[in-house]
Amino acid sequence: MSRRILVVTTSLLVLVAGCTSSPEAPESEPPGASLVREASAALRDVTSVRFDLRTQGALPGFPIRSIDGVATRDGWAQGEVDLQLPDGRMQYEYELGDRDDTSPSEAPRSTAQDGGSAAAADDRTVTLTDSDDVTTTAVVPERFTPQHLIARDGGLRDLLGDAIELSTESREDIGDVPTYRVSGTLPQADISELLPGVRDDVAVKFWVTDNPERTLLRVWLQVPPAKPNQGATMIELGLSEHNQPVEVSSTAATPTG
Repeated sequence: MSRRILVVTTSLLVLVAGCTSSPEAPESEPPGASLVREASAALRDVTSVRFDLRTQGALPGFPIRSIDGVATRDGWAQGEVDLQLPDGRMQYEYELGDRDDTSPSEAPRSTAQDGGSAAAADDRTVTLTDSDDVTTTAVVPERFTPQHLIARDGGLRDLLGDAIELSTESREDIGDVPTYRVSGTLPQADISELLPGVRDDVAVKFWVTDNPERTLLRVWLQVPPAKPNQGATMIELGLSEHNQPVEVSSTAATPTG
């Protein structure tokens, strides 16, 4: 009888010891709203960034299939763009603004076509160079200029601020950088200010770094189809090399860091 008691007692001690030595449950992931709020605050300090935007599907008024390059808050950008135009697909190298001339006192070099000032139109004039070195110019809508998209207030910060129903989905590495993936919804009334062709609420995902900086590295949008027999349009924006010094070349901009 005493032997049975000893065996039972020993078993209970082993069980208790096993419970007390097991690892603690992992900490819960940060709330999606907090991650997005902190990423928005971090964007206020971004003055230059490398970007890569790609689309799948068609969206009225948005002819960009892909665009990449480097942009600065003073309004300059340089890189490559792939457009789906009425005459067909076109690929260009582009430069927006003048990297060596950011003074607002300079005389304008173009005339506004929409009733705005000539200086404002000059700030938004992009030079496009095709594979045959044929150059043309166009005026970029203000909502797509670097001054707007990476402004201290507006642009990408508005996009984050407009998102609702935010939820942290999981952890995910972007390259070698650990991030949190946050899902949410962009109301049609808000996202249509950036993309007028949007007619419904849009699903959105944000990737925010798992560190105190809370850097925004990726944005993904799923735009519902305008008609039942059409597919959704996907737009993905990647951001990297935040605030790295930029070296300008005749064909592309590269970070010097």
